[in-house]
Parts: sequence; structure tokens; C-alpha cells
Amino acid sequence: MSKDLLWQEPNLVIRAYTPALRASLEEFRHKAMEESNDSLLPKKFDPEHFDGQILLCFSDDKLISISAVERSHYTGDPQLACRICRYHVLKEFRSQFKFCGFKMLRLQCQWADEQGFKVIYWTHDVKNRPLNLLYQKKRRYTLGASSEWFGDAYFSEFKLHPELLFKVSERSDMLQFIYYRSNDPQFIWQPKERVVKYTADKPAPENYSADKILAF
Repeated sequence: MSKDLLWQEPNLVIRAYTPALRASLEEFRHKAMEESNDSLLPKKFDPEHFDGQILLCFSDDKLISISAVERSHYTGDPQLACRICRYHVLKEFRSQFKFCGFKMLRLQCQWADEQGFKVIYWTHDVKNRPLNLLYQKKRRYTLGASSEWFGDAYFSEFKLHPELLFKVSERSDMLQFIYYRSNDPQFIWQPKERVVKYTADKPAPENYSADKILAF
């Protein structure tokens, strides 16, 4: 088994990115950009100078999904935390392979632990109610897919940050929920940069509970 092969089952293989896979990634990038994913623009994502791990999910030798985890310079604690990002499944494969993200998530958590990170996290736009309900364990996929991965130990360990929202940019008013996992169950992560409070001691628009935000 090659060192980059991390997961294998019938019709699905997950590999860690190496330069030998660049052509497949570039073809995928082009398709993802056509599907309006701007997180993979070349100016935002250079696989040869990426401070983390990139996972590529193949089916029958076709690259159908990628996900990456990178050292978190955003939150000011890059030695402590890493961020899951760049996740995309090509539209034509989403119905059949919507659970490949859970499988990559398991590998990413293992990688983060091995690299000595205390926290691994992702963020998501507070306005995307359907996905946030999934991430907050308030609903599951229904038609056309098994829901067994919602009980996966790694996914279950991710929790909504109870006090902080991620602020994408000083030039943008977009806020995102933070979902994080720590390999120390007692640890309360308190990043200092790119975050705003959303508890009751702050004025609007941050004066919302997660339930109130999701109710919009």
C-alpha cells in the first residue's frame, strides 16, 4: 500500500495529496469553480505551499471530493488549532457520495492528533440553516442515504462553540458558527482573533443564541 493511500473500500479511495496527483486536483479545481466554489481559486489555494494536509477522494479513478485541514493562523493560535476547509463534492456525485466528508473527517482528526494540535475545527455561515442543523445534531440526512455516519465517534465529538462566532473578514459582515473538537474533553477553546461574541452581554447583531440565529 502506498503511503498516500489512507482509506480504501469498494468504489471509494482517499489519498493524501502529493505532487503526483496535481493533474487530478487541477481538473477538479476547474469543475468546482464552475460550480461556484471560489475557495479553490488558485490565488487562495496552492497545494504545493499548503500548511497542512489535503485529502482527495476518488471513485473509479475520478476525483469526486476534496477536503483540507490547515494550521489556524486565522485565530492567532497556529500551534494549538487547525481548521478544516476547502471541502467540496462535485454535484454529480453528491447523491451517491454525500458521506465521503465524514470519512475524510475521521482521517483529519487522526492527523490533527498525530501532529500535536489540541483543537480541530470548521466554520459555517450562520445563514445556512439546513447544514447548521446537521452540524448541531438537530437533523440528519433522510432520503437516499444511510444516517449511520451521524453516530461516528469523531463527528459526535464536534461541538458548537457556545460563545463565539467566526468573522470571515474585517471587510465583510459574514459571521460563521464555529464547530470544534479537542482531544482534551475538558478544554474550552478561546481563540482571540477573527471572532466575535454572540452571548447576551453583547449588543445586536451578536446578541443571539444559536437557536435564535437558526430561527431566522
